[in-house]
Amino acid sequence: MSSAYRQASRYVRKELSGNLKRYVPITIENRIIDRSYEMLGETQLLAATKNGLYLIRSDAVIRLLRGQFYGITRLASKWFVFERLSSTNGRIIEFRVTERGIGKAKQRRGDLDPGCHQIDMIHGGLLVADTYNNRLISYDPSSNKLDELSRSYPPGSLNEGRNSPNYAHLNSIWSDGIHTLAMFHNESTKTGRCSEIASLNDDFQVVKRISTTAGHAHNIMLYQDEFLYCDSKAGTLVHGDREVHRCHYLTRGLSVTPDRIFVGHSQYGKREDRESLKGGIAVLDGEFCDLGTIPLPGMVQEIRAVNTIDLGLSYYATKERLRRPLLNCPNCNLAFAESAVAS
Repeated sequence: MSSAYRQASRYVRKELSGNLKRYVPITIENRIIDRSYEMLGETQLLAATKNGLYLIRSDAVIRLLRGQFYGITRLASKWFVFERLSSTNGRIIEFRVTERGIGKAKQRRGDLDPGCHQIDMIHGGLLVADTYNNRLISYDPSSNKLDELSRSYPPGSLNEGRNSPNYAHLNSIWSDGIHTLAMFHNESTKTGRCSEIASLNDDFQVVKRISTTAGHAHNIMLYQDEFLYCDSKAGTLVHGDREVHRCHYLTRGLSVTPDRIFVGHSQYGKREDRESLKGGIAVLDGEFCDLGTIPLPGMVQEIRAVNTIDLGLSYYATKERLRRPLLNCPNCNLAFAESAVAS
């Protein structure tokens, strides 16, 4: 095995509570764990899981980094991923994908809440769904400055932490330059409330809350002018009001390329067991026909296409919407100009 596939560690500084500082490794593996998934064609994927960040190609599945990862996004050739480090701390790592896996990786922020979920480039900044705090925060990767947005609590600030009645478990954010959407998971089993899709304005304030019948929903985007999201509790993918994919696992993680749709599957279990649970990625064509599943040794939390357009990323969704403008979304009952927030 060449040196590019040997395990290596880079040490970076991590900010802890108070003034305490210590070095924590970014564990680069570049280790092949599986091979040959011809259904992918030329497409390459990144998958964030509970036990590593994976690169999936037609000729190999490679574990790039060891750890617990969630949101993934990109800025030109730079990739960013959120890693949960402990019960009190998380960080954003920047890296580049090479032909043999991952090259250099460095920490950009080490003082984030461990409950952050999806991240994406929106309105010129890196938006982080700071889920456990009911808010969005904005990160400027060029200056490495982390700013809390003014009025950055779409479901409102919390008075009683996650037990607050307005806690929404905001886990996903997406924009096509006209519509900005967020998913309110709503901890359906605990609260009895179905998940909601929130339409946000440019200040990330709620314009409209749209009820769904989903529970513990993740991911949200527009696809063919209909909402596309994971009804995680039911183990389905929903397009508009139609179930288009079903499995026996939790669905979470969504990537949409010009000819494929990728949906994450995860076994479900107690929180203390989740690092040992497995998952996979269902490969669908553009009409939601099932082409097969790629198994992974970890619960899937996010998926992104590496070498092609991914409409799940706001950068590509915005380019597509500018090419084919549509001011309203009549099929999904979403009008960006509405000013009244639905109760």
